[in-house]
Amino acid sequence: MLLAATTSAAFAAAPQVPTYNELDLSSLVSSGLFHGSMGLGDFNGDDNFDIIVKGRDLNNGWATTIKFLTGDGYNFTSSTDIADPDGCSWERVVVPIDYNSDGKVDIILGGSWGSKLLQNDGAGNFSNVDGFALDYEMSIDGGDAEKWYDGIFAIGDFNHDGYPDIIAFNGNPREDVGGPVLYLNNNGDGTFTRKADDCGLSSHRCVSNAFCVFNGDGMRHLVVYGCIVYDCIRAYYGNGDGTFTAADAAMFDNTNRGTEKGFITLVDIDSDGDLDLFVTGTSCPQGWALVADVYLNDGTGKFTYKDYGLTGMQTSGADWCDLNADGNMDLVYAGETSNGGKTIVAINQGDGTFAEKDALIGGHRGGAALVAADFNNNGMIDILAMGYQDNGGHHFQIINGMASRGMNEAPTAPSNLKAEEVDGKVVFTWDAGSDSKTPTAALLYNVYVKLTDGRIITLVPANPSTGVLRAVNNIDAALVGCSYTLNVKAADVVEWGVQTIDGCKLGSKFTISKDAISGAEAVKAETVAVKCNGRNITVNADARVRVISLSGSVVADAEVKAGAALDVEATAGVYVVEATTAEGTTATKYIVK
Repeated sequence: MLLAATTSAAFAAAPQVPTYNELDLSSLVSSGLFHGSMGLGDFNGDDNFDIIVKGRDLNNGWATTIKFLTGDGYNFTSSTDIADPDGCSWERVVVPIDYNSDGKVDIILGGSWGSKLLQNDGAGNFSNVDGFALDYEMSIDGGDAEKWYDGIFAIGDFNHDGYPDIIAFNGNPREDVGGPVLYLNNNGDGTFTRKADDCGLSSHRCVSNAFCVFNGDGMRHLVVYGCIVYDCIRAYYGNGDGTFTAADAAMFDNTNRGTEKGFITLVDIDSDGDLDLFVTGTSCPQGWALVADVYLNDGTGKFTYKDYGLTGMQTSGADWCDLNADGNMDLVYAGETSNGGKTIVAINQGDGTFAEKDALIGGHRGGAALVAADFNNNGMIDILAMGYQDNGGHHFQIINGMASRGMNEAPTAPSNLKAEEVDGKVVFTWDAGSDSKTPTAALLYNVYVKLTDGRIITLVPANPSTGVLRAVNNIDAALVGCSYTLNVKAADVVEWGVQTIDGCKLGSKFTISKDAISGAEAVKAETVAVKCNGRNITVNADARVRVISLSGSVVADAEVKAGAALDVEATAGVYVVEATTAEGTTATKYIVK
């Protein structure tokens, strides 16, 4: 018996190394795309993953190309062009964002030459949003054109008002000016206001950033690297109101290993429920050595460097995912090494080490961009890769993952949902979900809230009915803990829910609650009675009356006297009527036939 046990342990299966097969989609999209990035998600509302890719086509005279690929959930079958809104998207990147919280994922073409916002009609048709602008924008051009494509934008709700905000890098990356700048969303009208310079973020240059909830408090935090006086990494704690507090150097374990001209991301490498830091680039304090560094989080926001022996690189991109569905988070990163361009798949062995494989997926460099997720619904992780290949390989690749074991399954949804209004804000809590592969501590969570004005809030855009993620690139907005606070009134919440997201970036269905929220004074009293009769709406007290479609459009907004009628010119459909007095707000469903 002892011999058998020893033999079993000695021959325990090592973590599987996935194999990959490039899909031939040359009839849909050029393999020559370079100088850009891609968005993965459901952009046309059919619960199947689509791809939006922007690049310059080396197979067609460096022409700027923006393609929208759709499919049947198993393969990509059609492709359409997205018009370049001003013909100046040469060095722009694709950034998914549901800017108006209507449940439809829009895109920013941004990062250089004046960003543009394209609104999605829900069917994958995009139109330019007038008035959108990010002033003092970073310029990716000249000698910098292949340094930054991923990592220069962060999309998240930094003031917890239900609308996604933007952090973008501004200024001249070659001089000691500029750095991360917060733009707050102006209630989904397509414009963003630059937050005052006293929001707590410092100037950086040669920069990249990552944001996430990395210590379980539900706030959106930020990690930035680049040059201030010397190369360094800085952590900023979000305060939930659009301001940040810098973590002191000792708390962040400032070991002078800061880098520039690379990529930075947060990932739970040791599966303990605290997000760790992975960063690539070149380090001035180390004699401009190329690095691929890991900083482990102790759960309080202190990150301590640990040497994993990973191959260093610059002008790089990276993504994380449980590539072999064994419960450990793996890395895929690409860029310029001391031996040319490489794309490295680093398999987490679960014992504090990684097994590097650099011959599985080409050798992308030059501002490489990567996205890892299961985009064909077969339980195995696939990869989108973009970057120049010196070896003659395709610069843009859609790569199918294959495995003989390690098929992933969806996690279970959270339970015991509770919500309470505290000081005019709603605090949502729940009990953890579970998963057959990802450790419970390492699971992420996505919150959905539907408001009386028709707004659909999802931290990571997703289908509330099925749980399908609509923007995989926005996974950093997911939560590591089981609570979240939103700056809305309880009376404004129609229903809310939460889903579990596992290490393979697969979401469970949402557990939905329609229960009244405790502690909400606005729920206790019907302050004004509303009567709807055909096109006429009357109230029994002087009130401001707003009529809002389920898509969030305001079709009427007026001050109405008690007993008077408001004539609403509304087409057939379902609306919400809000009647507001000094005592509070009453919301009523309004059906026009």
